[in-house]
Amino acid sequence: MSVFVVPEPKMLKSTGRWFVFDGFEGFPDFLRHEFNLSKGKWKIVRTERDGTGLEIKDKEITAWGDELVDYATILQLVK
Repeated sequence: MSVFVVPEPKMLKSTGRWFVFDGFEGFPDFLRHEFNLSKGKWKIVRTERDGTGLEIKDKEITAWGDELVDYATILQLVK
């Protein structure tokens, strides 16, 4: 599996599982409109951890660190 995002992640782990994306709940409106994302059931939950990263589960993305990098990565992954 190849995933291309900028900035390139230092580490990428995949379970090989794919999720159905139906849009975000609580995503910033200006980003949602700019990138034509629908409202849906996916949530982004912020947490405190070292570094910057994402953990993706069905209907939930746990994000930590630099919020702008997190949003940029999420947008690249859903597009």
